[in-house]
Amino acid sequence: MVLEISKLGLFRQDVDFTKGLSLVSVSDIGTYSEVHEPKTGRQWRVNNCVNKRGYSFINYKGNPMDLIIQVSNDGLALSYFFPYLSKESNIC
Repeated sequence: MVLEISKLGLFRQDVDFTKGLSLVSVSDIGTYSEVHEPKTGRQWRVNNCVNKRGYSFINYKGNPMDLIIQVSNDGLALSYFFPYLSKESNIC
């Protein structure tokens, strides 16, 4: 097993996304390539193939949250997006 089972979610100062999440939709897998030239290291050019998929959730109060997962040949990235994030919101 690469990743152990864990709870999904986070707590913001104004909204709780740690319980009562419902999956609303899942995007198609998007694939793209990125090339960058690191300042240090042995390789002068790095080519990454990236797969990206988005998951839309709502919590028990109907607040939306999107989770974007990107997997590449050198790592994994999780991004949270809040369509209606208020300016006074803080992620705890």
